[in-house]
Amino acid sequence: MVTKVTNWLNESCDLCTKVRPIFMLLFYIVVSCFSVYGMYLLQDWWKDNSPAVSFGQGDITPTIVRPGDKMLVHLTVNKLRNCDGEVFRVVTGECGHHVLAHVEATLDKGFSGRVTLPFQLPHEAIPGDCGFRVHARYNCNPFDWIMQRQVFVSDLIPFKVVGYSDLLE
Repeated sequence: MVTKVTNWLNESCDLCTKVRPIFMLLFYIVVSCFSVYGMYLLQDWWKDNSPAVSFGQGDITPTIVRPGDKMLVHLTVNKLRNCDGEVFRVVTGECGHHVLAHVEATLDKGFSGRVTLPFQLPHEAIPGDCGFRVHARYNCNPFDWIMQRQVFVSDLIPFKVVGYSDLLE
C-alpha cells in the first residue's frame, strides 16, 4: 500500500525532497518554541499572586438614616495593578442585602486616595444595624478568571437604618 507521503516523495522533484526536511525541522523548532513559551506563561500565571487593589478605612455620612435617604461614603483605595475587573457596592446587615451597583473597575494603577461614592439607600431597607462594603473581583490572567483568586472586600462601614417613627423620638 502506497501512502500519499511516500507517493509524493517518489514523484516529486529533487529540490522538493531536499527542502522538505528543512521545512519540517523549522516547523518543529517553531512549535517547540511556542510550547516552551506557553509553559513559561502557565507557570508565570500560576505564581502570580500580587494583589490588584487594597482598601483602607472608610466613613459614611449620615450614620443614622431612613429608607430612601441619600448617603455619602468615603473609602480609601490603593490600585496596585491594571487588570480588568468588576466592582459591587453592597449594603448588608439587619436592613437586608442590597446590591447598589455592579460596575466595571475604572481606577488606574498608581491611584492612591479617597473615593467618594454617593448612593440612595433602597426604600426596601428594613430598620436595624447595617453596613456598606465594596466587593472587587479582578482578572489579571486566565488563572485569576478560572479560580477567582483576585477577590477583595473592603471593611464594613456601619450605619443604622431607623423607621420614620424612630427618627422623630
